[in-house]
Amino acid sequence: MSIPRGGSSNNGTTDKWQDLADEVREAFLHAWSGYKRKDTFGNIGMTIIDSLTTLWIMGLKSEFDEGLAFVERDLDFDTADREISVFEELIFESQPELLNS
Repeated sequence: MSIPRGGSSNNGTTDKWQDLADEVREAFLHAWSGYKRKDTFGNIGMTIIDSLTTLWIMGLKSEFDEGLAFVERDLDFDTADREISVFEELIFESQPELLNS
């Protein structure tokens, strides 16, 4: 499904969808700034990895590139501050995100 961009239609539908899309994008960017400051999953950046697909889909290229740089430069499973389920995290969450990157 494509969200209409710009312009207006007879019934205001285009403007309504654009306003909604902008609100969602702003909310996600707010969450993204929090993800970068504090990772609640073992302090290794898993929330950043979980965000990569959403960043890409939303067309947030600079934020996506920032997340990708984190994965390339800083992701280190050995630095987790608690035990994490590697199977669950890698198979069900991180692997698709990393492969899509």
